[in-house]
Amino acid sequence: MSSSLYDSRAFVRRLTEAGMPEGQADTLANENLLLIAEHLATKDDLKALGSALEAKMDLLRTELRSEMSELRTELRSEMSELRTELRSEMRLFESRLESRLLVRLGGLMTALAGAIAALVTIF
Repeated sequence: MSSSLYDSRAFVRRLTEAGMPEGQADTLANENLLLIAEHLATKDDLKALGSALEAKMDLLRTELRSEMSELRTELRSEMSELRTELRSEMRLFESRLESRLLVRLGGLMTALAGAIAALVTIF
């Protein structure tokens, strides 16, 4: 603990000058030192915390990359399935449209043939 942070001798001197018995002032100074030592972070504490946080961040980045890769794979699979389904639906739609057009064209040709036959008989 740095003496510039907490000078226990000066603290004891101020307390005794204020009228506190020296034994009590010493006890109070020592308790303050213990309190500071327990609850004040040192540079080494902060470095260790920084290293631990960096390691945790690296782990989280790795997990995130892995999850993103899995999601990409899943998304590609889903897109492939959708493309296949869409192609199938489009073929079915084309087939139905073609059938309808053939029926209408056949009906139109029949009506036209009937009209031509009627005109031929009239003239």
